[in-house]
Amino acid sequence: MQESLNRYAPTQIVGMGDAWALVFAAATFLVPFAFASLRRDRGAMLVVWASLLLHQVAATVHAFARLLPGGELDAVSFHRQGVEWLVESRLTLGFDGHMYVQLLGVLYRAFGASRLLGAETSILAFALAAGTVSALADELSVARWRRWILAGFGLLPTMLFITSVTLRESLQILFFVVSTYWAVRYVRTHSPFALVATVGSVLALALWHKGLMLMVPLVPILAVAWPSPGAARRPTGSAAARRLKRIGLAAVAVAMVGGLAQVGMRILKSGTVGGMEVVSALGEDRALQYAAKYRSGGIGNRARADYGVTLDVSSPGRLAVSLPLVYVNYLFAPFPWQIRAAVDLYGAAEAFGRLVLALGAIVGVARAGPERRAPMLLCLVLFGAMTFVWALGTVNYGTAIRHHLVTNWLLLLLGVPTVAEALRRLAPRRSRSRGVARALGEPALT
Repeated sequence: MQESLNRYAPTQIVGMGDAWALVFAAATFLVPFAFASLRRDRGAMLVVWASLLLHQVAATVHAFARLLPGGELDAVSFHRQGVEWLVESRLTLGFDGHMYVQLLGVLYRAFGASRLLGAETSILAFALAAGTVSALADELSVARWRRWILAGFGLLPTMLFITSVTLRESLQILFFVVSTYWAVRYVRTHSPFALVATVGSVLALALWHKGLMLMVPLVPILAVAWPSPGAARRPTGSAAARRLKRIGLAAVAVAMVGGLAQVGMRILKSGTVGGMEVVSALGEDRALQYAAKYRSGGIGNRARADYGVTLDVSSPGRLAVSLPLVYVNYLFAPFPWQIRAAVDLYGAAEAFGRLVLALGAIVGVARAGPERRAPMLLCLVLFGAMTFVWALGTVNYGTAIRHHLVTNWLLLLLGVPTVAEALRRLAPRRSRSRGVARALGEPALT
């Protein structure tokens, strides 16, 4: 793989695919107009446009000058596989990288092979995700901090680099944001359409990574079972009738997921498929054993950024000890004692920011009133579930930084309001102390 990367050469001649890429690039700047929350907030619209402009610059640099850091090997590999599929493959239904390669191949077949065109699919997905994050801010009643949330979402360096090239993260982010949005909408409104949209979007999420299949049954069932005080559409009838209705909707959600999964499984038997080992492991009730084996393979590669924690499933006691260590390292590594290079400083800064936002999210959920707490707590639980899935298969904080992009936006939505309010309260106190000090002729405390 390293040898193939050494032979990588940026695009030198602008072809038909690059010309179509300009059309796609222009379309990304129109996407924000599809979201009412952005049309109402001119400042938020400008933040999204600034993010898109930087994404376009990054994609152009990647296509015509030099590889962007963070996903060099994978981005080049996916582009080349997409070109190969264009020449010699047929369309089948599958999961994981197989599905993404087909997406690129279909795009290249229609418009022409181009690294820039492949990157535009990622930027388009990012634009849709940013608009949905803005809409979700309204659902969670945190629209006051929308601009800061969108700035944190779109302007993070890793977001700029990873979602401006031919990688799957943009699609994973998009469909997880959409799944969460519709789950929250269902909790707030009890709309059957919101439930159907939740199931559809979480099934679409599972296409892009085999580990995300674990989220398929979880998100709809949580949405149906979640308490929803103050729902926009007040429930009618007795408490027993409402409980039976909730159980019935849960059964419908499970049946929809199960039925669609069965259809998918039958289709998958006739084509090349990625991720079937996960389905098999779940069917045989050995998901943790599969995760441990997957992690041991990654640790065997000995990347410099390994945090050196293994998932020990040999006994319940060892599992109970190793599982929290795996999860904490995934969320907050590299720790200060693990910093060995300049790039680790950036990783540590991101981890510290994630810790501050996580604490802010917990405090914000605890302080929220009952009507706001229900959807906020659902988002916090979905954050925990998704990060737990990623933690099971991640062995180093270099890879973890990419996976965190799929969930960081949840911490921004839940944590930014609390952190911003804390900073606002802190600023006047300092100014008051300076004013008193000046009146007394004494130096201000700092």
